[in-house]
Amino acid sequence: MNQIIKLPQHTIQKIAAGEVVERPVNVIKELVENSIDAESTKITIEIENGGLDRIKVTDNGTGIASDQLNFAFQLHTTSKIQNSNITEVATLGFRGEALAAISGVSRVTCTSKTIEANDASTIIIEGASIIKESIGGRRQGTSIEVSGLFFNIPARRKFLKKPTTERKRISELIIGFSLNFPQLHFVLQEKAKSGGIKIRVESPSRKSVKAAIYDVLGKDIAENLIEFSSKLGNWSVSGFTSKPILTRSDRSVQYLFVNHRMVRNQELQSAIESGYGSQLLRSNYPVFVISLTGDLDEIDYNVHPQKVEIRFKPNEEIFGDLSSYISKTLRKYAKIPMLKNSAVPPELVTEMEIDGAPMVDTSVPLDQLFSVEISQGSSLFSPNNVEAQDMKSRAAVTGKRELNQISRSKIIGHLMNKFAIIEDNNQELWIMDVHAADERIKFEKFEQGIQRKTLVQTLLEPIEIKFSDLEKQLILDQTDVLVKFGLKISASYDGSLLLHSLPVYFDQEITDLSIGSFLKDILAYLHDMSEFENLDFSTPFTKIEYGIVARLACHGAIRSGYPVSNQRIARVLQELFQCSNPWTCAHGRPTILRIPKSRLDGWFKR
Repeated sequence: MNQIIKLPQHTIQKIAAGEVVERPVNVIKELVENSIDAESTKITIEIENGGLDRIKVTDNGTGIASDQLNFAFQLHTTSKIQNSNITEVATLGFRGEALAAISGVSRVTCTSKTIEANDASTIIIEGASIIKESIGGRRQGTSIEVSGLFFNIPARRKFLKKPTTERKRISELIIGFSLNFPQLHFVLQEKAKSGGIKIRVESPSRKSVKAAIYDVLGKDIAENLIEFSSKLGNWSVSGFTSKPILTRSDRSVQYLFVNHRMVRNQELQSAIESGYGSQLLRSNYPVFVISLTGDLDEIDYNVHPQKVEIRFKPNEEIFGDLSSYISKTLRKYAKIPMLKNSAVPPELVTEMEIDGAPMVDTSVPLDQLFSVEISQGSSLFSPNNVEAQDMKSRAAVTGKRELNQISRSKIIGHLMNKFAIIEDNNQELWIMDVHAADERIKFEKFEQGIQRKTLVQTLLEPIEIKFSDLEKQLILDQTDVLVKFGLKISASYDGSLLLHSLPVYFDQEITDLSIGSFLKDILAYLHDMSEFENLDFSTPFTKIEYGIVARLACHGAIRSGYPVSNQRIARVLQELFQCSNPWTCAHGRPTILRIPKSRLDGWFKR
């Protein structure tokens, strides 16, 4: 057995550096946090080659006294902990190893001046060793320049990413700081190979987070966010989350702040995403900028050396509360048109043949086919009763409000056998995905019928479908759930499966082939039920039921690519606007895109 020895100080420094500093963005995070703690109002970050060659952070903060400058770069020294209770520390940095770790693996030049000092003090440190100390002139504040990162640990430097990757991480970090502290002025600039300076991110001092969002995330994102603020248990929550139409394929535009620290927490992210329920497509993620503030002793910031991950106390209720609140907020701001329960007057429907498909004479306005009502700038749900879900409740809420009648709207036709084209009041062009709309209708019929037995249509002859033994068993294990929604399945003597009934909501064009496709789709879901992992669990369905019903609704809806008459389109639209969520199908795909006249005029330069 080898003898236990005490590690040399230079080795300890390198190990500590490896925990705090993995790449240039870690260096910048630590230095910017120190600048914020120093009450700076403007912070400039300069990089070269994505931060691989050089980093410089300059601020106008309180500075470091000359007799403290040397001490600041020693391990575990800090001005931010004055007693032993680290849970009470409200500053961004506090552990005291950042400057020591950075100087241990790079060449650091630090110049700082306090308001009281006549001169600035400069110290140069290389690999944790002081090279030079001097006195000079500069304005109040601190500048720290870092070069030659990992010069003394070549193996670590080999693991750094390309400059473009490091640059992206740094930009995302500064964007996060800008959103977290909109009152501060941040500038991220990079020296180009030509010698010029490129501004990568700039966020001037702003009075609101919304203004900072316009600066660093852009107009398109800013205009598709919903603002909110609330008290949830012991936490105050505020910020912005995206309308379901605005998503990203990853979580790169999700900014989460807890007590003004930019953090990662999978439970919080999942809670926010689950509030969207089926309004998000699989592998699509919302955009959000959300801040939580609460007692410091409710969370542990010391989980990760870089302070990016946090841990909440056990049994913390904020996750469920936040998910429910996001769900309510989305419903509250969804301006959902309501439809009168009036049948389509058959005398108004004029059938004619176009390319063999029955169509409706488009001279008949849509509002004569059925009446559409929309609330004045208000949501489907009453502010005092956002939980209202059933049709009776919705009707009662609608009846209490002054409603505007949408008139002179008409169906233009069916495009590519997929999309319905509708002109609304000469002000908007609507494009409706007929299949997605019908899928939403079917899904909510199952949802409304959860408390009662689903009506079924018994097949004259059972449909026989062959599967492998494993696949067959997976299906048979869920027969109780399937029969609940109108699918009666049994095993035949030769090992195949027999389908005896279908729900009445299925479209009449169902074939043996499509039934086989549907059951294979069910099988795929039973193999991997991760599709609806962000499901809003306020639904009456269990997770497994949700996936099955979503497929029932999809396969039972009007087929995409099949010709549909304008009369059928009118009925789909009528039923769609009686749904609690008419804007997405059960899988989160949009049902209708609305293009205002002003946008069309702009496209055509009118």
